[in-house]
Amino acid sequence: MTQRVFVYEYTCAVPGSPGAEPLRAEGTAMLEAVLEDFTSVPHVVVSTLCDARDEETEFRRSARSADCAFVIAPETNGILAQRAAWAVEEHCPLLGPPPEVIEHCADKLALARTWQKAGVLTPDTQQWTGAAPAGRKNVIIKPRDGAGCEATYTTLLGPGGNREHAAQASDSLPHLLARRAHGQSERDDLIVQPRIAGLAASVAFLIGPSCSLPLLPCAQRIEPIGNRLEYRGGSAPLQPVLADRAVRIATQAIDAVPGLFGYVGVDVVLGDDGRDWAIEINPRMTTSYIGLRRLFRGNLMEALLQVVAGRLPELVWSNHRVAFTADGQVTVS
Repeated sequence: MTQRVFVYEYTCAVPGSPGAEPLRAEGTAMLEAVLEDFTSVPHVVVSTLCDARDEETEFRRSARSADCAFVIAPETNGILAQRAAWAVEEHCPLLGPPPEVIEHCADKLALARTWQKAGVLTPDTQQWTGAAPAGRKNVIIKPRDGAGCEATYTTLLGPGGNREHAAQASDSLPHLLARRAHGQSERDDLIVQPRIAGLAASVAFLIGPSCSLPLLPCAQRIEPIGNRLEYRGGSAPLQPVLADRAVRIATQAIDAVPGLFGYVGVDVVLGDDGRDWAIEINPRMTTSYIGLRRLFRGNLMEALLQVVAGRLPELVWSNHRVAFTADGQVTVS
């Protein structure tokens, strides 16, 4: 039986929309990879949406004619949740979490509170008021619902902190967010967390009604540009001990959030002190996919379809190493 899959990627569907251009290289790389993989699955027919003139109308039309939808979009300003809602309203099942779960994961402050209640180790997360949390100097300041290291800053605040960097963060963050937020309050849209010393990593999961399968954990390449942090890509696999640590904390993170489904990513930090921290849940595909698919001995989108249908695929990985960049370049060695 033929299965019709509608694949949507925000930056390619509506390239002129706010916030789309900085993420378009990543979005294009993910879209091309997913289209290639779904097209290679027997009995799957794929459609997509590019350069839409009337995005919502065209999205809804495509969703109505599909058996399921795979939606890739940033969480920022509810973009991902809204598109997921369009699919649900057109009775098109999602290969990802439902809108209400996306909204919860997108709200980094609410997600941190959920994890704290569940006993999942996560950095103390507070709303940004222009000062560091008590006793904290080295902190991360970022949008409450951002994606891809958008407007993410590291700075020293408080007694003995770097006042110049603090001023830079205070001055430039609202400026960047004003372009993103369309008139929403910029300062209230920010959170602050202590910066954790350790290895930034990510773990993607295929989640279905009967199982949650972790894919190979990846190291993240996050580099400072002045006092701003920028995501540059990553690599896989991790050393076995580090991979086990990453899967353990990431599994705790998703187990604490009911309703996750389909393809989901978790960002973690493997602390230098031996403690591991849940940082964010990405209720969507992440850039690491373009590298992971090159190590998988099979088709990851076919595996996803099997998992959401309640089957348990075998995940077999090659012995190679992959490095990938945020703009879609992949090197296998």
